[in-house]
Amino acid sequence: MFSFFLFSSFFIATVCLAALYQTYTFLQLPFSSFSWYGSFAFFATLSSYNFHWWLTPIHQMEAERSIWSKKHRWLHLWLSITGIVIAFISCIKASEHWLQLFPALLLTFLYTAPKIERWPFIGLRKLAVGKTIYLATVWTYVTAVLPVLITKQQPNLQMIIFIAGKFFFLLALCMLFDWRDQLQDKQQAIRSLATLLSAQQLRFYLRLSLYVSLFFSLMAPSVGESCINSLPVLTTLLLVPLAWKSSSDYLYYGLLDGLMGVSGLLYFCQKML
Repeated sequence: MFSFFLFSSFFIATVCLAALYQTYTFLQLPFSSFSWYGSFAFFATLSSYNFHWWLTPIHQMEAERSIWSKKHRWLHLWLSITGIVIAFISCIKASEHWLQLFPALLLTFLYTAPKIERWPFIGLRKLAVGKTIYLATVWTYVTAVLPVLITKQQPNLQMIIFIAGKFFFLLALCMLFDWRDQLQDKQQAIRSLATLLSAQQLRFYLRLSLYVSLFFSLMAPSVGESCINSLPVLTTLLLVPLAWKSSSDYLYYGLLDGLMGVSGLLYFCQKML
């Protein structure tokens, strides 16, 4: 059951929803748009990740995911189609925001596009650090920037600090995934930070990104908010040595990906108490 929840990408879609809740709560944004935008983000994430894994050949997947996907190959495609249809329906009444939603869809597509064995998509594999920067950017845009734009809030210093902290945290996670996937990326001629830098250099920038994110997280207005926002960053710092040696799907797609939604879950629990 857990493998289905994880490998069908319902887990990462739920993480996206939790990350959105963190943004709305911490920045005190009006929740009037959370229902339709949360639905859009959840199902768009579900569609994007399943499309990505449907395009990924079985032999290029990791052990646990490969075993599961061999049995559920076409489920990835159906979830991808279903997800994008529901995502479109979710925002059909919010046409005024379509221009703001488009960059998120474009960046998401650019991440998966190199897996399409057709010109000009193959050429996207040569984009320097594309895999690393695109994924960190799209997650930051979807979970931190778009809620601000949709609710039509005036940018302020607290918002900038929060978004910056979110970006550097996501960038660090992307570096960890790049390290694990470097051999596969080299075989497919996909350029990422892990294929361009030495292991020592990558580890330096990884830790630097986490320290920068931690610095921004600790600048929250209250001690409680600082603790909640910094907990995922501190946990990632502790997990770096393990993640550097392991390639477990459950570690990466479960624990590390799950850290993106921990703060949102804590804010939700705090509100329920």
